[in-house]
Amino acid sequence: MAFGIAVFLTFLIAISNKKLLIFVKEINLMKKIFTSLFFIAITNAVFAFGDTCCIPIGRKTRHEDIRKEQLLCDKMDGKVDGIYKAGNNDDINNALTELLFRKPNEWRQWIEKNDAQIPTNNDKVKYLKYVADGLSYFRASVKEKTITLDELQNYFTAFEESLKAKAQSASIVSLLEPQTYGIAKTLKQLLANDEEKKILEPILYLKFANLNPDKIFTSIEPFAKEPFADSLIVIASKNSLIKLYNFAGSKNSTVGKLIHRSEDKLIKQIAQISQLENPLMYFPFLDNIISGKQSTDSIKKMISTGTDVYDSIGYYKLLVQTAIQYSNRLNNG
Repeated sequence: MAFGIAVFLTFLIAISNKKLLIFVKEINLMKKIFTSLFFIAITNAVFAFGDTCCIPIGRKTRHEDIRKEQLLCDKMDGKVDGIYKAGNNDDINNALTELLFRKPNEWRQWIEKNDAQIPTNNDKVKYLKYVADGLSYFRASVKEKTITLDELQNYFTAFEESLKAKAQSASIVSLLEPQTYGIAKTLKQLLANDEEKKILEPILYLKFANLNPDKIFTSIEPFAKEPFADSLIVIASKNSLIKLYNFAGSKNSTVGKLIHRSEDKLIKQIAQISQLENPLMYFPFLDNIISGKQSTDSIKKMISTGTDVYDSIGYYKLLVQTAIQYSNRLNNG
């Protein structure tokens, strides 16, 4: 009501002075002011919950922890102003702001009133801590860039579903499996028990590997027996032939064994080359070797092996010929 009257009065002044541009600017400013006041009111209502509900003194500090975490989440956009700004879309920002200040309040009430599933004081303290930690973990994940600010709604949805499943002694694995890597990782750390963590580890690693193919060779060893290991080696190899060659050189290592058992044509060829003397000298001819146009034996005779003398002139001529072939191939499509 107050907003409508203010708009009407501003409109009359603007018309009389023929300053429509100023009118529009004032309307936008007033919208922002009223939006901020609205969410400040929500915040106050949230914070008043602990005062209007009969909460034992021992649990009030847990409620305070949640309040503090909400304010710290509000501060992630650089300002503590009652507005959670994830981007330039005001509608999205307003929706996320309402979510930030409403949802944790609902969870607090649910925990306090849910004596059937969360019966004891210790249980309620534990679940209130889950809520505070859920907000804290979200902030940390945003800082680490595994979760983005605009993922708040998806994170809250997954968190709530997992929290309520945990209260029912149900597994959270199926709830985290479809989530993004960042959300699944964060909620696994926060809510999963030891058995669930064991099940989730390979699921999370697969998500991680698809996001970071350049880190597969250095991280896959604990998951070498998983069914996806061979396919990840192929992805990693396409990302870096040099890393493939380096790890293939250690044939008896865990990763080396994965490489040498691969049926992929490129991987098999580089694995074989890695066991030759001076293997890097074969790399300029790799495309021809893989396509069958050139053999390693034809190159080997120009490369020093043992007591044999390195034929530098012959090797250089072969490099030039191969470069010309590659150039012609590129020019001819």
